[in-house]
Amino acid sequence: MTLQYLTVPNVFTPIECQQIIIQGKSKPLRSAEMRDLKTHGTIVNENSRKCQWRPIPPSELEFIYHRMCAVAQDAAKQFGLTIENSFDETIKIIDYATGDHMFHWHYDHGDEPSNYMYYRTLSISVCLQEAEEGGEIQLYEGKEIPLKQPVGTAIVFPSTLVHNVSQVMKGERISVLGFMHRPKPKNLTVMPPK
Repeated sequence: MTLQYLTVPNVFTPIECQQIIIQGKSKPLRSAEMRDLKTHGTIVNENSRKCQWRPIPPSELEFIYHRMCAVAQDAAKQFGLTIENSFDETIKIIDYATGDHMFHWHYDHGDEPSNYMYYRTLSISVCLQEAEEGGEIQLYEGKEIPLKQPVGTAIVFPSTLVHNVSQVMKGERISVLGFMHRPKPKNLTVMPPK
């Protein structure tokens, strides 16, 4: 059987998780966007995905990037994947409040070589705060696989794996999300999102 995902405990301590949340709260919230398959742009569609996110620049919480990169490098070996040595995209704090969700089953990998998402290879989500009820990552591989994710624990999976986040029924789910890319052709310039 092929390895579908990895659960990596204690990527961040509970104190580090709180530090990341506090630092993140100083950043402006942005509505989560989705890819529009017709225009290849992005749209906000709260029927499919309702949550907020904040960017975490590497200069501010560098330890997040180092720790998540180390987890990704180890996971890539276990999955038999080749990835870059650093994050090409800014890591984001994702905030799912009560009623928020990601009902749309999706994958994080893009279909167009000119799009930065085409090079996404590993998706890494680390739980900073669990919702009291709901808000589980669910993977889909022939059947739904709901995953419990304690604080500080990473779930790492290939960016081609279909997944979603169940609706938060009570409380707030806060996580850190990053994507590791596979190597790009030397002559190709692909701009990641801001």
